[in-house]
Amino acid sequence: MKSDIVSRKEIIILVDSFYTKIKVDFTLGFIFNEVANVNWDKHLPIMYDFWENTLFYIGSYTGNPVKLHTHLHHLTPLNNTHFEQWNKLFLETVDENFEGPNAKLIKQRAISISMVLAQKIAQTKKSEQVLKNSKLKKRSYFFGGSSTPSITCIMPLEAGILAIILAVPLT
Repeated sequence: MKSDIVSRKEIIILVDSFYTKIKVDFTLGFIFNEVANVNWDKHLPIMYDFWENTLFYIGSYTGNPVKLHTHLHHLTPLNNTHFEQWNKLFLETVDENFEGPNAKLIKQRAISISMVLAQKIAQTKKSEQVLKNSKLKKRSYFFGGSSTPSITCIMPLEAGILAIILAVPLT
């Protein structure tokens, strides 16, 4: 019978086993090894903290996974195939090593996190495409006789989408 995930010790086993698979995976390995050029000695302890915090709310992780994965997406486009393979390998690794309520919970949370990251990247792609394909019109509004714009709006000419608003404090 397999044990449940009850401490950082099991988190380390899970993370090490998972990333052993990732490093050699056809779909994901190149992203970690060539694109991100991951320093595994630094990355793995961060992942221990992340998953320990995700499961036990220890509070030792302080990163920003959305920002990191959005940056990675700009280096090489991430798509549903990448997220599906990541999920498959993660769930497989949990099932090979653990069973119990925490094993089930970490799988649920992994899928949720993966879905959020995929959605955020899709939103980023969509926003970038709208801005790229739109004919932008810039309007600046000056208040109080200032030569510096108080408000600058950059809007696609198509109605309904406001892309950027820069508000400068009025003095």
